[in-house]
Amino acid sequence: GDALHYQALLQTIRSEDLADPELYARVEQMMDVDNFATYHIVELFFAGRDWPQNNIKFWRPRTADGRWRWLLYDADSTFGGGANFDSLARLLVPSSPGATPAWASELFRGLFASPSFRDAFITRFCDLLNGPLGPERTVGLLRMGLGTIAHEMLRHLARWRHDRPAESALTQWQGFDASMSAWLEARPNHVRAHLAAHFGLAGEYTLSIEADPPGSGTFHLTAVDVEAPYSGRYFTGVPIQVTAIPAPGLEFAGWGPDLPESPTLRLTPEGDTTLRATFR
Repeated sequence: GDALHYQALLQTIRSEDLADPELYARVEQMMDVDNFATYHIVELFFAGRDWPQNNIKFWRPRTADGRWRWLLYDADSTFGGGANFDSLARLLVPSSPGATPAWASELFRGLFASPSFRDAFITRFCDLLNGPLGPERTVGLLRMGLGTIAHEMLRHLARWRHDRPAESALTQWQGFDASMSAWLEARPNHVRAHLAAHFGLAGEYTLSIEADPPGSGTFHLTAVDVEAPYSGRYFTGVPIQVTAIPAPGLEFAGWGPDLPESPTLRLTPEGDTTLRATFR
């Protein structure tokens, strides 16, 4: 059953050398590693304090090839501590303040024995910090959410908040906009510093992607699809992968001299890099 399948996954993580691509591929057949990585990135970014020793849910289709997948659950205790809170340390460093029990982070820690998982995790984190977890996106969503419920808050507080007058509680609630927005603005740079420290990353560079002519194609990165012009921050020494996707009716015509003809590039830049895909 499910319990035996999950125990088999844990046993593989514990006993096999995941640096061997064939053995890592066996793990990929048992769990959706991309889903697992994205799930952890979101939890780590928002710094939930009662996770992963609590509030963790995962599932698999009950089929012979069903893989484990994780889902976000009960995020009430996120925005934990200051924006500089090192949530990665809780999972990776047993002696860190508030470290999680070993069983709760065993699968996460074990996967980093695979260079493929390590590189993909770091690049996926950068993709998300450059877009969906960047302040332009997160602060906008926060304010949209606050605006959606603002007209109900006074009635809500009058009904449920009994330790102070509703008007006073409303003033406190309205202050969350500024404090949470500031947290979201500052969080990406702190998370980048944590990634660099825990994984021994030496530096950063800017990746720019252009389409020629403009609007003639999009680009698939590790975690996101983006339009050109695109600019994002990544870590030196960590491979990235970019796939050019032509707009309907067009075809990929190349990246320019000295680069492969394939629409998918895998490279490890050591400094600021501009990629320009031509479509026709």
